[in-house]
Amino acid sequence: MKNSTKSPEQGIAEESQNPKKANPRKPKAPFLKVNEKYEPLLNNQVGEKDVALRRNVIEECINRVKGVSHSGYQKDLRDAMTKLLFNFSFLMDCQKLDFDCEEIFYAAQNVVMYNKLGTVIKDGLTIVFKGKYDLLKEEAVYSEDELSSAKYDSPASKATEEQKEELSQFIKGAITLLSSIKN
Repeated sequence: MKNSTKSPEQGIAEESQNPKKANPRKPKAPFLKVNEKYEPLLNNQVGEKDVALRRNVIEECINRVKGVSHSGYQKDLRDAMTKLLFNFSFLMDCQKLDFDCEEIFYAAQNVVMYNKLGTVIKDGLTIVFKGKYDLLKEEAVYSEDELSSAKYDSPASKATEEQKEELSQFIKGAITLLSSIKN
């Protein structure tokens, strides 16, 4: 298909071989849409932002986004946390901040839920959350057991004890490794 345009100077029509193609944007994944809604909705809440309130907020965000279920969100959350936990820069930043293993799990979950995974991997935890380390130490909304169940449970089988503890075991091993490298 050829596009015709008129050149005002020449008064003639020019034909172009390549019509302009619209640059369609890839739609955002429902998981990302939920995380985008989380922080603003949480900031609108009055009172202490304890685990129960934060859980209610994330569940409300899940309900507002089409194409994501509660267990699907938890599975995607666990996968994103795993990606972050496999990033040694993240783990080294957590170690510099004197986070223990449980706080590293909390930090990974909070980074993902606050929709900062990409920027933390790119720029580092201490730069992205500078002065806001208390946000990272907020208790996790979902336990490791809940996240493992969302990922591994099926009608035919349940998550094994090993699967339920693999993130915390990885964190312990990574911190041990980092400590031995540091010394």
